[in-house]
Amino acid sequence: TAALQLKPDHFRSLANRGKARLGRGEVPGALEDLNAALALQPGEVNVLCDRGSARYARGDTAGALRDYDEAIAARPDIPALYNNRGNIRLAVKDYAAAIEDYSRALKLRPTYVKALLSRGEARYRSGDATGGGADVEGALKMAPAGWASRPQAEKLLGEIRGGAGK
Repeated sequence: TAALQLKPDHFRSLANRGKARLGRGEVPGALEDLNAALALQPGEVNVLCDRGSARYARGDTAGALRDYDEAIAARPDIPALYNNRGNIRLAVKDYAAAIEDYSRALKLRPTYVKALLSRGEARYRSGDATGGGADVEGALKMAPAGWASRPQAEKLLGEIRGGAGK
């Protein structure tokens, strides 16, 4: 913030403050900073990702997807971009598109445990319990000890095995 008082149009300071505000849940302020940063350096991938997250937190799914689309167009080699866009698509129940995004992330990084777990959930929610279960089991086998998402994965696998509804 001190840097912004000296130079209000400092790209990195705006981007960093926007990310920090987003982390604290201050979405309107985060969007203001991230928009200002992107006005200075359009297409900056990390800032597009943060703005996509902020837009999604605000309920602007279309805007969030546009930001991830732009980031992916600029850097199609980053698996996290596909994973994050897949998370938005999963949340809005666009399962086929989410599965495609997670599969792209896994093609780029075959050991991407979060993408494998999420693809498993998307497959299951779309009606493919066999594929979903295989992905979730694979994620559990691949995950390191102490993996924070293990309880979520085990619960989902139990749901899949139990034949619970979608």
